[in-house]
Amino acid sequence: MWNDKVLEIVQRIIEREKIRKRNYDETRFEKGDSQTLHMLKKMMKSGFETEFEISTVQPGESILEIINSMKQIIK
Repeated sequence: MWNDKVLEIVQRIIEREKIRKRNYDETRFEKGDSQTLHMLKKMMKSGFETEFEISTVQPGESILEIINSMKQIIK
């Protein structure tokens, strides 16, 4: 499951944000920023216990109409 690879996910978000900022000069973050994400990564590496809640948005999709393959990802 994704929660076993939190450091990998954080690093992936950092890399995607760098590309986004370089190409479009805007962020995908609703709360926080890259600096905060780097701080959290450093804390996790030093043993700080974390709990994450991740929200996904797929414009145009209703939770009532998603297909089975989508449901597997969000469980």
